[in-house]
Amino acid sequence: MYSKANKLFVVFIIFCSLTTFVLNAQTVVVDKDDNFPVAFASVFNQDGKFVGQTDVEGRLPDLKEAKTIRVTHIAYEPLKAKVSSMGQELKLKPVQMQLGEAVVTTPKTHCIRLTGFLRNYAFSNQLFDEDDPVLRFYEGTGQLYIFLDGKKSNKWVDLVTRDVHKGVMTDEQKRVHLNLKSKSVFERISKSEKVSFRDAQGYQKIVRSDTVIGTVVTDSLNHISRMDIDYLFPDTVRVINLVLMKLRVTEAKEHYVYQQASDGYVSQSTLLGYQSFMRCWTKMFGMTIEDNSFDEFYVEKAECLTEEQYKEAVKEEKARKKNTSEAPTSEQLDQYIADHNIPAIPEEILRVLELSKQVQVDKAAKKNKKKKAQ
Repeated sequence: MYSKANKLFVVFIIFCSLTTFVLNAQTVVVDKDDNFPVAFASVFNQDGKFVGQTDVEGRLPDLKEAKTIRVTHIAYEPLKAKVSSMGQELKLKPVQMQLGEAVVTTPKTHCIRLTGFLRNYAFSNQLFDEDDPVLRFYEGTGQLYIFLDGKKSNKWVDLVTRDVHKGVMTDEQKRVHLNLKSKSVFERISKSEKVSFRDAQGYQKIVRSDTVIGTVVTDSLNHISRMDIDYLFPDTVRVINLVLMKLRVTEAKEHYVYQQASDGYVSQSTLLGYQSFMRCWTKMFGMTIEDNSFDEFYVEKAECLTEEQYKEAVKEEKARKKNTSEAPTSEQLDQYIADHNIPAIPEEILRVLELSKQVQVDKAAKKNKKKKAQ
């Protein structure tokens, strides 16, 4: 039999649990200035473990046994809060660098550093090396430096890199760098005399020579704009004749996701995601080879650096390269992918990788057979 004190204690525990549940269900993360819900904000518990993200209405994920939480978002300053004392709203303060073109025009800003996850891969329907369809496949975390001086090229720094094709960690990647400039693609396209924007139902069409080459969809509730653009349209499709070969790009598309400010599109520092795809065919020595290349970049953090801060970052990178005792592992990269909700590799790409692995197995078996015969 329970004593009266025990019963009161049990009722108290149930009340606290229900209170916490109700608070979690009711608490919404909002913008401190305009009270708009903040979607896709990352939530961590007191141990720094990723709990989940806010939904499109800004509601918190299931906090389970979290006592305190830390809410982060690329457009806002981090916020800590006790779960037991949360009210109906958690208000995030927008960071200063999100204000329109202030990022680009600030004299002290030397470059923008985007930290995030990158996948870069290329396949072919015909190769010279045992018909292996995979040309390259790298993934990992890194930092992209976008210099506000238009004369300087963007710089990519690898942090953790894995060769998915070979299944090993690598020190350095060989890849085509992301085609990102200091000004946003919105600004560059809108200033072009050959391109116009036409309103449609729920989105805008990007038009060149009376041909729709892309679309812009704006989600005003979440302050996000998405743009898809196809770089191939009638007046640009042509075959390049080289000495012994012909080259033609048959598809070239890019997809951008930008955080939006109240006064229009903001600068490159608020890039949230980037994808590109290019398909081309090459005619050489009587063969027609089709290549497909992809880039995917998911931004975790954006920072504005002064010239002094950039120089310090270069020193830190050099020191990191010298320190080989703490080489990143494949397990650490898998954990990063899980913690940051990085999309899984598409099924069709996995099938190409499996085919490639079988080619490698057959190649090794043939080599061993030849070695035994000798």
